[in-house]
Amino acid sequence: MDLLDSKEFWAAVIGAIVGGLIAALTQWFFSWSQRKQQERALATSLLLKLGKLTATLMATKQHVDDCFAEAGDVGRDTQPWQILTPIANLAAPISFTSDELALLLAQANDRIFHLVLGLDDRHNDIMTLMRSFQEKRADINRMIEPHQIIERVVGDRVDIRYPPQLMVKLSPYTIDLNSLIGHLQTDLPKDVRTAREATERAQTLLKNRLHLKFRLQINDLPLRNDAAPAA
Repeated sequence: MDLLDSKEFWAAVIGAIVGGLIAALTQWFFSWSQRKQQERALATSLLLKLGKLTATLMATKQHVDDCFAEAGDVGRDTQPWQILTPIANLAAPISFTSDELALLLAQANDRIFHLVLGLDDRHNDIMTLMRSFQEKRADINRMIEPHQIIERVVGDRVDIRYPPQLMVKLSPYTIDLNSLIGHLQTDLPKDVRTAREATERAQTLLKNRLHLKFRLQINDLPLRNDAAPAA
């Protein structure tokens, strides 16, 4: 009997083809599943970094606002470096990886990509400004002797003043401090708005595209209880 006319032959051929297709489909699905899992992991990492840097920028801005709101009307002779207080634990630097940015770029939304791009650098720049302010302020504190401090009780707050001659002596150092604070007050509101928009838009995009099962919640921070908005 001719081999080509054998039912067993064709059954074997068809079986081999079907088996090969099943194996190929299984391998394709496994690779696709792994790729999607990796994409979700990258998206989650990126969103968590965005959420963290947004929260840090918001908290830093709120700290600056609170300090000046609590100070109220302290008089023209009080300078910004005397009002802004240090932050105990400054946030560590945040860096987006090339894989995280490549995943976002692959979503083909230039608006969102350019909102996110460079936000990690802005966060790190703000933390560097705060760290520089705190180091320079500590240097000034070391120049001041306890007997040179004038304390005045105003309501439930102690107002600390310095003699005019001491302020003149410190002026070469305080000019730089006041400039740093000016940059913080100018840059932080814009950076917070950009970070919030970037986080919310990136989250919506990646959640819809990759079916992420969580959502970051970004809430406004209230002023401290004893602070009132500055007039």
